[in-house]
Amino acid sequence: SSSPSFTFTTATDFEFAIANSTLAATTTFTLTTATNMTMLLTSSSFDKIRLLPTTMKYTSAILQNCNMSTFFTSGTYSLNSTLQLDQCNVINTVSTITTAFMNSATFRDSLLEIRRTTIDTNGIFAFFNNAHVYAGGIHRLVDNFIRTTYTGRITTGYEPKQAAIGYYYANYVYTNAALEMSNNEVSVGSNYSFGLYVRPNTGRVIHDGLNRYTNGHIYVYHLASADNNHFILNQSTMLQSVSLLCNAAVSVTYLNSTVGLYNSDAKSVYVGVGKADNLTIDSSDMTVGAFTVSATAAVDLVSVNVRRMSGDTTTWNFASTANALSGSITDGIMSKLIAITVVGYTDGGTIINRTNAGRIAVGGIFNAGSSLQVDQCNVINTVSTITTAFMNSATFRDSLLEIRRTTIDTNGIFAFFNNAHVYAGGIHRLVDNFIRTTYTGRITTGYEPKQAAIGYYYANYVYTNAALEMSNNEVSVGSNYSFGLYVRPNTGRVIHDGLNRYTNGHIYVYHLASADNNHFILNQSTMLQSVTYSGAGTHTNLTFVLEDCSGLSLVVSPATSVSSTFLVLRTTLLTTLTVSTAMNSGSQLTIWGGQVMSTVTLSSPVSSGSFVNIGGVVFAGTFSVSGVYGVGNFSAFNSTFRGPVYVSGAISAGSSVGFDTCMFKGATTAPLLQISGTVASGTTVTLSSNEFEATAAAPCIYFSTTTMGGQVSIVSNSMSSASGDAVTIARINQYITMWGNTITSGNVAIGAIASTTDVQIVGNVFVSAAVSGAVPTVSGGQLSSCNKDNGGVALVVSMPDGTELPCNSSETVVLCGSTSTPVTTPTVPACAPVVVSSTPPATTQPTSTAVTLTSLYHPTLATTLPFSYDVYTPFVTIVLPNVNFNDTLPMWSSIDATAECLTITIPELPVPSYTCLLYTSPSPRDS
Repeated sequence: SSSPSFTFTTATDFEFAIANSTLAATTTFTLTTATNMTMLLTSSSFDKIRLLPTTMKYTSAILQNCNMSTFFTSGTYSLNSTLQLDQCNVINTVSTITTAFMNSATFRDSLLEIRRTTIDTNGIFAFFNNAHVYAGGIHRLVDNFIRTTYTGRITTGYEPKQAAIGYYYANYVYTNAALEMSNNEVSVGSNYSFGLYVRPNTGRVIHDGLNRYTNGHIYVYHLASADNNHFILNQSTMLQSVSLLCNAAVSVTYLNSTVGLYNSDAKSVYVGVGKADNLTIDSSDMTVGAFTVSATAAVDLVSVNVRRMSGDTTTWNFASTANALSGSITDGIMSKLIAITVVGYTDGGTIINRTNAGRIAVGGIFNAGSSLQVDQCNVINTVSTITTAFMNSATFRDSLLEIRRTTIDTNGIFAFFNNAHVYAGGIHRLVDNFIRTTYTGRITTGYEPKQAAIGYYYANYVYTNAALEMSNNEVSVGSNYSFGLYVRPNTGRVIHDGLNRYTNGHIYVYHLASADNNHFILNQSTMLQSVTYSGAGTHTNLTFVLEDCSGLSLVVSPATSVSSTFLVLRTTLLTTLTVSTAMNSGSQLTIWGGQVMSTVTLSSPVSSGSFVNIGGVVFAGTFSVSGVYGVGNFSAFNSTFRGPVYVSGAISAGSSVGFDTCMFKGATTAPLLQISGTVASGTTVTLSSNEFEATAAAPCIYFSTTTMGGQVSIVSNSMSSASGDAVTIARINQYITMWGNTITSGNVAIGAIASTTDVQIVGNVFVSAAVSGAVPTVSGGQLSSCNKDNGGVALVVSMPDGTELPCNSSETVVLCGSTSTPVTTPTVPACAPVVVSSTPPATTQPTSTAVTLTSLYHPTLATTLPFSYDVYTPFVTIVLPNVNFNDTLPMWSSIDATAECLTITIPELPVPSYTCLLYTSPSPRDS
């Protein structure tokens, strides 16, 4: 027949079969009413088949081992009816025929099953569905080869315009209905064709990982809430896109479902839901240009795990609350971007591990119990137009952002940039990272930080009970204008240990309000442009350490510090050092080792039990201390000051200022050391064993205050002033001692002495110097070329044996042995054997006696030897044999290697007379 047709108007309990036949034209089967009927077509060939049931119940239409060019069915399949194709071939080679297998029949409580069948066409559709799948209906495609080789593009009509497996956009899979696919090989010939297009409503899509696609698009879109869906994609290649979507409305829930993506490549993959509960998205070994996971409504118990994915971008966007979200990106390569945004993230964690990315961007709100951790990753941006390698725009509250063992490297202006607050309980933790920007230019517009390796936008803060924690990070910038670190915490903490190292750039930490228990240590950092640690309010238990660093300047200026520690150790600063914090309650500042090549300013007073220690530092510029208050302490030891030193503020009761074993040397016309503030009663000012050399017309030591109380001791210093006074004291109100000093040039000028003042100038060596002003007592020592008219003061020298010698312009007084012999020539006489005896006179005995030795008498050789010693191992022992001392007393107070002169000070002893034997040991000469 040219048009074979089989019509069953009413068929009940009926069987119909065609076997081993060939029908060369379109064959039509019409089932008007079929109940419990079986139609079996086996081992036959058809040109085209049209199966048209009107009412079909408990009826099966089965095609086995049949060949045809097209298959079409329409009508209604219901009540356990079945259409089955098994081991068939539906192959269309006529290009004008658009569809090889067309289903326009609805299925309700019935089955469409296609197994082990080839559906192949050069038309635009291989399998096309144009009817609903109602409750109980199932479309099952198993072990098939489904292909369209159409290579063009259809631009009109509704989706899908062209597909291997296409469900018309307005025909749905409803509740309790399903599309089931397993082990199908699906291929399209056009980049514009869909491998699979289906828009289920509330029905299920069960798509296992045995399905394989070549080229084209995959699109699954649920129009309403759906549960127990299962979509796995595996071993598919050259896919243009994969879109697995649920309606974005907040009322639509995707429940108890799984998405799996494995061993495939696609230009883009998009997995989107509205609301989701107990959803698992799992992926491994994918190559994806752009991978996106999106949820527009609340999600709960969602897991997103991505392993070994390579591509350009990965984007996760959870636009509403996310409870118990678990996410991971592991062993991946994203050449352009990983972007994660979670709005309202609680009780979940996301980890990016062992992954390479061009950039990472984080946004949203991380709440209690949530975290984002980045570990062992490389975030390397080489695109100069991209400004930031790692951008965090997410707020963290009771949650954690942790970056560990990661490289963040960029030629943009920011390596790591934070653009959101860190609220209470939030922690940003950076540990063991390499963070660098190689940008070499300068940004002049915008708010700080304009460019940085680690930058926190100036208006985004670390709040109370929140913290920025940094340990063992290597930070580098390529521009002198970039910040290595810029952060403005509010009342939150900055915990920055000494394992962090910076190269070049600026470091800036500014607390906007009072904060406690902050800890900032900087170690082994070089070429720093500046370091600023500052803040408003009161800072308690703050630790700031700058150790083994080099840079231009340092500013430490928390408004008030309580029980805090500031240490600057072995650090070189090429410009300025400024400390302007008011130190209270046992706070301390220590500057030890290193050098500062410009000004040092301690602009806030040291007070309330706080202290400043300085040791072993070279200061090339002006050094200023504003004041020492309330049992405060300032001391400098073994340091060099090449510029003037100012103690400008008051030194209040119970406080102390000391300079010991320091060198003051400079060509400035300002005093080398000036104390201009009030020196209150009950204070201590000690200048001992220092060397002052003023090469310009300036005093070495200048007390300019007219309120000079307390106890002032100037002991064992050497001083010379090219022009002017060695020591200038405006007024002495209480107590001052000058003892054991050597003044080679310059006078001691005293403006006024209060009536109850105790002034002692004892045991000093004056060379071309005089004491002017009030008339003091000079006890024991040597005066050379002393002009009695200098300042109009008559000087008296008291010898150890009680005799007093006047000093005039022509006499030189030399003490040798136990005799005191005035001579008129500068010739140094020979001395008797070095045995010193002293019997206190009846008058008041001086508190100490200075003996100056200029030569030694050798009794064996019967000759006088120049006094000498080994300057590298000087050791002098005074033995007191007749006094109950258990130990010998090593004593030496000053050494002048040029003059070969050693001054020995013998303290007052509890016996009226004594004999001392002087030895030198070891000695390069005979004893």
